[in-house]
This record gives sequence, structure tokens and C-alpha cells, in this order.
Amino acid sequence: MDTNASDESREAQVDRWLNPLIELSIESPSLIVGYGGKQPLKRSEMVPYFHVCGRSGMHKTLRVLVVGGWLGHEIDSTWVITSFLTKIEQRMRLLSGIEVTAYPIINRQALRRGESLTGEQLHSTTKLWQDSPIAHVEILEREMWRYDYDLVIMLREASLGHGFTTDVWPSSNGIELAIGDALKRYASAAPDFAWSSRPSNPRFGRTLTPVPDRSQQPTEIVISVPGAQDSKTQGNEGSAILLTVLHAARQARAEGLV
Repeated sequence: MDTNASDESREAQVDRWLNPLIELSIESPSLIVGYGGKQPLKRSEMVPYFHVCGRSGMHKTLRVLVVGGWLGHEIDSTWVITSFLTKIEQRMRLLSGIEVTAYPIINRQALRRGESLTGEQLHSTTKLWQDSPIAHVEILEREMWRYDYDLVIMLREASLGHGFTTDVWPSSNGIELAIGDALKRYASAAPDFAWSSRPSNPRFGRTLTPVPDRSQQPTEIVISVPGAQDSKTQGNEGSAILLTVLHAARQARAEGLV
């Protein structure tokens, strides 16, 4: 993304992207904003999340979690998610039968300090399901138990990357086939795009799964956002990949594969 740290801090950029969505949620019947974190905290210290609910369809609603900003510097992922939320809020028919909960900037504490990880995070585990005391890890663990998600998507930043990559850890052979076919079609029209299913050597490993003591696991997807692309391309292509994956999973649900 084209940024100029001397003119505007990363935190100020993120606030500039989030604030219009927060304002939009006041009047929107489909967009809800919430805040995660331990009490007592000021709202400015908490982690904002957005819940978007499409119209109910003929089949069970597909629940999706989307997370960005795992590291404090990864605001390209935040930009893609806020762009995606803005686009779908304007065209809610795209989300029929789908509910999305999105955390555009999960590691707000590191962002606020201008670091990738805070000192506390560096000296403790930031892995889920290992009794981590880190705030954003605890938020995600609670979120993963709050809803029985079908699909969990993490966006990460490849600062020198020129093309998006997508790695999939499917929960079943059926969902693997549905998402794989959709990504294969997408890749045929996007030469810089690469994807893999059950990768043995991924750029970024999966973060949110497996969830302990849960028989039916969600499918986890990690999307790598290329930092070398301009912001318009990031927002448009990132949104297109997210919709491709969501629509494939919704179709798999309709066919009884999820």
C-alpha cells in the first residue's frame, strides 16, 4: 500500500478507515459494531469488530469470521477488510445466507505502540489454545467459542509481495472441492494469484484452528495481502477473493457439503 508514515501514523490511517464504518453502523439495519476486550477499558483501548448479516436463505446460515492486523504493522490486511465491509454493505444481496463477523485490527495494542508485537507479546505465547494471557489472543478464543463458525479467515501481510496468495485448511473433502474449484477459476483470470489446499510449507501457518474439544472444525483460510500492490488493487482484489471463498462455501452448504 502507498503510505507515508511521516504524514500520518499507522494508527491514524486505521482510524480513518474504521470511523466511516462505525458511523455507517448507526443508521444501518445490517451492520453492527461492537468492541472486544477485558473490562474496565476505555472504548478507544478496545478492539472494534463488525457484524454483517445478509438475508436468510433456504439453507442454514453460513457463519464466517474474518480477522486482520495480527501484527501491529499489518495494516494492509485492515485496509482490505474495511474495503470489503464497505462494498458488501452497499450490496447486501452478495451476502444472502451469510453472516460475517470481522475484526479488521485484532492487535490494536501493538498498533497503538507502533510495534509489530509489544514487549509483553514478545515474551509470551501469541498462539491460541495455549493459555496465553495476551489480550487479542483471548479475544479470538472467546470469539471462536461464541459462535460455531463454518469458515475462519485470517488476512496477513506480505510486505514485498506482488500477488495475493490463499492457503486453505478444509474441514471436509466436500468444502475442499467447492473452494478449490472456485479458487481455480479465479486464478485462471488472475495470473499473479496463487492458492493451495492443505499446504505443507505455507507462507503463513494457520492460527485459529483446530479448536479444542470441538468435533466439527471450521475451515481455516489464510490470505496473504501483497504489500507491493497499490491500495486500490489491494481493496478490489482482496474483496473479490473473500467473496469468491464465501460464495463457494455457501454453495457447498446448499449442496449439503458443509
